[in-house]
Amino acid sequence: MNWKTLLAGAAVGFATSYATKEIISRNYSISSDRVLKLVKAAFKEQGPITGSWINMQKEPYETANSTHLIYRGGITRLNEGINQSYEFLADSKTGNLLDIYEI
Repeated sequence: MNWKTLLAGAAVGFATSYATKEIISRNYSISSDRVLKLVKAAFKEQGPITGSWINMQKEPYETANSTHLIYRGGITRLNEGINQSYEFLADSKTGNLLDIYEI
């Protein structure tokens, strides 16, 4: 086998795998269950959680700079004996909270 052929094949293989990884990473999103676990972990630091929900359908959400696909959900937590309910918007690709507001 010729060294040039071997190196050319290796280069094509590397380029193809890199392009495939980039395409997959653009379309990848975290599951709604995983996002809910991340949000619950963040809220548990401030007090016990009494309930939670998440919409499994992604929806578009526009900010000033861009449009995100988000999951919408809610958390109820106990604060000084009173249940407080919050709704949250989380990015479907990263799981980062984009907005939280009390209901």
